[in-house]
Amino acid sequence: MSTHRITSIASGKNHMLMLTSEGRVLGSEDGLSVSPIGHSNFQQSRILEMACGDVHSLARDDQGRCWTWGTNGFGQLAQGAYSHANLKLAQPTLIKDIAGSAYGAECVKVAAGGQTSFVVVKEDSKFKVRSAGMGQWGQLGDGTVSVLSSCVSIEVASVG
Repeated sequence: MSTHRITSIASGKNHMLMLTSEGRVLGSEDGLSVSPIGHSNFQQSRILEMACGDVHSLARDDQGRCWTWGTNGFGQLAQGAYSHANLKLAQPTLIKDIAGSAYGAECVKVAAGGQTSFVVVKEDSKFKVRSAGMGQWGQLGDGTVSVLSSCVSIEVASVG
């Protein structure tokens, strides 16, 4: 059995993720077994940060891209308009409009909680927080009270 140096841990309602020093993501849904997360494209990426909501996860890689997977009941995976086709994404999937530093929109931070996701994006030297998911109590930060299945973008002065 190979050993991994764990540098970060995130947990959701029924799952947990561990980030290794090599930038690989390991996960467990039962607390008994741990296995690598994702398909070959994700596993070949060097992951820098990850976050868990109740039943979904996010990760950002060293190319400034953002990956999401899990249950998408409120659009928290930021994969466009919610539909039954994207209700659950078993494998990490890139958020299409956050293509990475080589294409202009670079993911610099990820966070999640409950049924929401937050991604800090650097675009044209400006920082924006993009949020998606359940916003019925205003937690998406755009001043509305609604459930949104597409990203809301809020410009911020800087990121520390």
